[in-house]
Amino acid sequence: MTELFGTTRNVVKGRYALLTPGGLVPSQLPGWEKAVCHMLISPALGARFSQLLITLEKDGQCAGNTGANQYFVCVLEGAASILLDARKHRLEAGGYAYLPSGQDVQIASGAPATRLLVFQKEYQPLPASPGPRASPATSARSEASPSAATRTCVCRRSCPAIRRSLWP
Repeated sequence: MTELFGTTRNVVKGRYALLTPGGLVPSQLPGWEKAVCHMLISPALGARFSQLLITLEKDGQCAGNTGANQYFVCVLEGAASILLDARKHRLEAGGYAYLPSGQDVQIASGAPATRLLVFQKEYQPLPASPGPRASPATSARSEASPSAATRTCVCRRSCPAIRRSLWP
């Protein structure tokens, strides 16, 4: 952040926030090593989830447990490996992983400047439904389609579970 505090073009309102690259504040988060973390959305802004943009250096990593939150991790650039249930999975750009609450996880950078987009949300179980399992996936190709909400946006539909819940 090179500008003086309060002089960015960021806009934070009651229902939305527009954060420009110049207004992002890098931070360190527990469990993340050799990583630059930017909190894009958080409960402090009134949301019921968190969204983080994380850039891992070469040999950058994360180790921990998801706790009460479920995670959706998407690799935007570079490559990463993720250890789930004692199995190592390689994720390249476009790859993603779903991590249920209470899941032990290890993520390691597979290339310098690997960028991850991480969503965290408290898990809310459905009655009489088994909990979800961890599931990594690679996206060799993804479809583009008009958004059901606006028909003016093009949305990447990489994750089948999200596609079933958002797009009929």
